[in-house]
Amino acid sequence: MKSTVLNVLTNYGNKLWGILSIYLFVPLYIQLLGVEAYGIISFYTVVLSIISLADLGLSSAVIKEFSASFSDGYKYSVFKLVEKKYFIICGTVLLGLLLTSNFIAVHWLQTDKFPIEDLTKYVMLISFGVSFHLCSSLYYGALFGLGYQARANMYQFFWALLRTGVVVIILRYVSNSLYSYFFWQIICNVGYVFLLRYSVLSYFIKRIKVLYLEFVKLPKHILIYIGGMSLISIISAVNTQMDKILISSLFTLKVFGYYTLASSLAQSPTLLGMPLATSLFPTFVKLVSERDMDGLKSLFRISNYILNVIVFIVSFSLYFYISDLFRFWLGNRIEEGYREDMEFLARTLIVGTVFLSMQLLFYYALLAFGKTKYTVYQGVFQITMGVPLLYYFIHVLGFRGAGYSWIVINLGAYIYLFFPLRKLFDYGFYKLFVNYTVVPFVICLVVFVSFYFIYSQTLYFHCIFYIAISSVFAVFCCIFYLFKLSNIPLKLSGFKDLMSRFRDNK
Repeated sequence: MKSTVLNVLTNYGNKLWGILSIYLFVPLYIQLLGVEAYGIISFYTVVLSIISLADLGLSSAVIKEFSASFSDGYKYSVFKLVEKKYFIICGTVLLGLLLTSNFIAVHWLQTDKFPIEDLTKYVMLISFGVSFHLCSSLYYGALFGLGYQARANMYQFFWALLRTGVVVIILRYVSNSLYSYFFWQIICNVGYVFLLRYSVLSYFIKRIKVLYLEFVKLPKHILIYIGGMSLISIISAVNTQMDKILISSLFTLKVFGYYTLASSLAQSPTLLGMPLATSLFPTFVKLVSERDMDGLKSLFRISNYILNVIVFIVSFSLYFYISDLFRFWLGNRIEEGYREDMEFLARTLIVGTVFLSMQLLFYYALLAFGKTKYTVYQGVFQITMGVPLLYYFIHVLGFRGAGYSWIVINLGAYIYLFFPLRKLFDYGFYKLFVNYTVVPFVICLVVFVSFYFIYSQTLYFHCIFYIAISSVFAVFCCIFYLFKLSNIPLKLSGFKDLMSRFRDNK
């Protein structure tokens, strides 16, 4: 299997590009097409997130099975059986969206700028785009599970570059319309699917002389896992997209566009924490299958600490400097009547995202043990409490109130998942929560508050300078504490020892 460290680094490189592309290209989309058109582009993401529940945990099952120590023949059989199901799912999703495109345009999207006929056509194009996008999840997951994360990330990087970057050239010099944007998305998604599928099949062709199915039905343990993951997928889609569903249906596309801009910044902690969690999931599965609990516990402790430090640094960078970052990112493209609401909304969403991001390793560790019931119970509670809270806060405070329910449901979910995980790994409360969460939080908070105070009093340098120096100083302090916590000497040999502990769990 490829090195865990290499996989983490390539995942981060890919995710960093994803975040950078948001900062680079979203202002250009707004400049070329307008805020309301960007609202329709954002609706593409909402639809994709909703129909992702149709995955039913199949791609996750492929990653899990491919990461375990099974034969190539077994993996090929699983792949082909899952692929057949995926074709049926994607076809059904496409047909369903096409049939409801006019209903969505008339009863969901609110705008005075675009006629219903154009909105209907946009939704139809979105239907083709998201269906092929969904199909790519299976093949990307297969490469991930086979240990080719670096290759999968390279493919995804160039695909994202074509989708988000090259489309700007098309809009500026070829055709400045949403039709051009969505047609280009479809072309990129189709090419991406064919490339991924070719890579997966090439792997099996090189290793199996005669390709055949060792069984015609998926094994029972996979079906049980898929059953649990199906519920999780549905619950996750509802929990993560309900705010956008309500905002896009209750407010105009302009308001939805502004909401999406604030949400894009606020989700940065999760985007930067997710590569670490997803990279370690195959390793978690491997260690569980080999019953190496000591190695798993050691890897989890270090990676959980690293994840928390990343989340805290990114979150504080955004929370303290949100006004300046909006100005730096979007310039005067935000109408003054919306600026204050966006800043308030972004800060509340950031707080909720912190609690969501700290759950990532909890979630993947439980999945590695095949324990999906905790996530299901958590999700049911979030829907039961979160949806009414979301509607209430939006009704009382407008779109800026959506962040409050986000805080409540994610804080509750973090508390709930903490205890079964602590029991599973036999960690003490003090060791897991105080040493690996509270202390790095306090360290990062003190550092960022101190430098923000200097920034607010002097304003000699740009906020990016203070974010950078605060991040570097916080990382240094957190590394120092981790070395002390792990009884490692604070010198080069100690750093090599720490990296070897992380790298050897692969």
